[in-house]
Amino acid sequence: MLREITYGRGSNDWVTRIARLQPWYLLIRFPQRLTRPVFAFAGAAIAIAIISTAAVISGQPLLFPSLGPSAFLFFWQPTAPTSCPRNAILAHGSGVLIGWATYWLFSAAVPLDPLTGQVAAATLSLGLISASMVAAKIPHPPAASTTLIIAMGMMAHWTALLAVMVAIVLLTAECYLINRLSGIVSPIWGPLPTQQGDGLVLAALQTETVAPAKDGYAEIADLIVARQDLPSQP
Repeated sequence: MLREITYGRGSNDWVTRIARLQPWYLLIRFPQRLTRPVFAFAGAAIAIAIISTAAVISGQPLLFPSLGPSAFLFFWQPTAPTSCPRNAILAHGSGVLIGWATYWLFSAAVPLDPLTGQVAAATLSLGLISASMVAAKIPHPPAASTTLIIAMGMMAHWTALLAVMVAIVLLTAECYLINRLSGIVSPIWGPLPTQQGDGLVLAALQTETVAPAKDGYAEIADLIVARQDLPSQP
């Protein structure tokens, strides 16, 4: 619990020391305009570095543009429905299928000149992925980018499509682990039952009796600081 970590100031316990590096702990001691960008930078950089290393070692196209927006969402709004693992994986998966289908349609079934085919594939694929995410209630905007990349023939071979999905699953798992290790309340699969606000703030509260203030961090930080004066529980 929060008190066990926060109030053990004189302790040499390694758990306490590690906890003090977590974003929620830093958030109540430094301005959020500093803490949040630093956390976003560290999380996104670590996640992409791992995938980049895997791409170099395996020789597979595991690194592509739409990973960037997904990583940003995972660390900027970790508790939002658009950032839950279910939406990310299913939306990108739909994007892969739709992108490949429209690419095949306008390059084989209805062959057009390259430029016209790309325009037609991009138009149809973006419309279809938008409609599918809305209909299936799996909104994840970066998936639209995945669809366009594949529909325009940039990653059309089946091995590349498989690599895309491997990279998406790997990125999602990495970001989930980083968020959880950082003390952030984030969903393991589907969206949280209700929109619970900011994961960094919720990680700091860790109690069922206190809800985040609606007007931001100031009141929440006051609550957390006030708790530091309470005696630690045995």
